[in-house]
Amino acid sequence: MQVATGRYHTLLVHDSSVYSCGSSLCGVLGHGPDTTQCVAFSRVSFPSLARVVNISAFHNHAAFVTESGEVFTCGDNSSACCGHGDVGRTIFRPTQILALKGISCKQVNLVMLVSPSNVESYHLIVLVD
Repeated sequence: MQVATGRYHTLLVHDSSVYSCGSSLCGVLGHGPDTTQCVAFSRVSFPSLARVVNISAFHNHAAFVTESGEVFTCGDNSSACCGHGDVGRTIFRPTQILALKGISCKQVNLVMLVSPSNVESYHLIVLVD
C-alpha cells in the first residue's frame, strides 16, 4: 500500500487501485466535477484497466504512474501543473499524459521524466508556477 497526501485530501494505492478521500474544489479527488468531498475512501476510475503502482500528491494536483509506465494527472491545471496544454482547465478525472515516465508533485511544480522513442534520450521537465 502507498499513501500520498495533499492539502485537504489523501490518496492511497491498494492492490493497484487508487482510492481518495477528503475535500477538493479543483478535481484532485479524481471523481469528476460533481464530487467535492469524500468522507470515506472511494475508488478512483481510470480510462483504462490501469494498474497503478505509484502516486504523488500535493495541494491541488495529483499524479499516478501505472505498471506499464503511463502517467495520469488530475486537479488544478493552472500554470500547467498537471502537465496538460490547456492551462487553467481543471482536470477532474485522471487523464493520461503521453510520453511521461515518472512523477513528483511539489508545492508549485510537477517534475516529469519524459521518455521519447529513443530510450537513451530521457528528458527532465520541471513545470514551475
